[in-house]
Amino acid sequence: MITYLDLTKGKDMTRSSTTIDEAKRHAADLAEAAKDAAKSTAHDHAGVLRDRVAEKAENTANAANAAAYEFDPRSLQAEAVRQIAGTFDDIAERIRQSDIETLATHTSNFARRNPALFVSAAAIAGFAVTRFLKARDERPVAYDASDPWLSKGQSVDRSDDGRG
Repeated sequence: MITYLDLTKGKDMTRSSTTIDEAKRHAADLAEAAKDAAKSTAHDHAGVLRDRVAEKAENTANAANAAAYEFDPRSLQAEAVRQIAGTFDDIAERIRQSDIETLATHTSNFARRNPALFVSAAAIAGFAVTRFLKARDERPVAYDASDPWLSKGQSVDRSDDGRG
C-alpha cells in the first residue's frame, strides 16, 4: 500500500507539472499577445501624433507665408520669413515620410548631442509660431492713447473699450 501511494503521488506530481507547464505557456502567450497589442496601440497613437505634428508644421509654414505678405515683397524680412516657411514645409514633409522609430531616434540623438541648442530651438519655434499666429489675427486692435509704443499717426479706437 505504501508503494501504491508513492506511485499515485508520482502521477499526481507529473499531472501537476504538466498543468503548471501548460499554465506557464498560456501565461507567456497571453503576455506576448498583450505586449503586441500595447505595442500596436502605442504605434497607432504615435502615428496620429506624428500626423498632428506634421500638420502643425504645415500650419506654421502657412502662417509664415501669410506673415511674409505683411512685409514689402522685396525686403529682407519677407525673404527670411519665406525661407522659414519653406523650412517648415520641408520639416512637415520629412515628418510625414518618416516612421516613428526613426523620428524618435533622430530627435533623441539631436537632443543628447545639443541640449542647449535643442531647448533654444524649441523656445524660438514657440515664439515664432506665436508671432505668426498673431500676424494672422484679423481682429482690429484698439490702442490706448497712453500706450508709449503707439506711433504717431496711428488712430486710437475707443468705440468699444468698455469705458462708455
